[in-house]
Amino acid sequence: MGDRGMVSLPMYVLCVLSTFGFVAPATAVDPTEVVEVFEPPVEGEPKITVPGTLTVGSETTVNYSNASRPNETITIEVDDGLGNPPQTVIIETDANGNGSGSWSVAAWGIAVFNGPNANAVTKFVY
Repeated sequence: MGDRGMVSLPMYVLCVLSTFGFVAPATAVDPTEVVEVFEPPVEGEPKITVPGTLTVGSETTVNYSNASRPNETITIEVDDGLGNPPQTVIIETDANGNGSGSWSVAAWGIAVFNGPNANAVTKFVY
């Protein structure tokens, strides 16, 4: 019957990763060339940011910004999208609705950060 209907492993990996919001450059032939896709934030829109690379066992900063939530306690839920129990980051916002917290990077392949009224942020863990 031949290879009709078969998908290569790199193409399969790219398809799976694309469901998590990742896409590859048009010239990518290797799944390690997959890059994260970011939507530009709208000014004043609630957002979560997690700068830098996530390395297992390291501490990373999780930032939250929402001008309509000043002086509040915000809970950011972090999960791996695979059913492991989620972890939380507690953030106290200032008078402008900005705050940050720390998270110990778990031994996961990816980490998905979810918070109130903000788009989820998905990052690879190395």
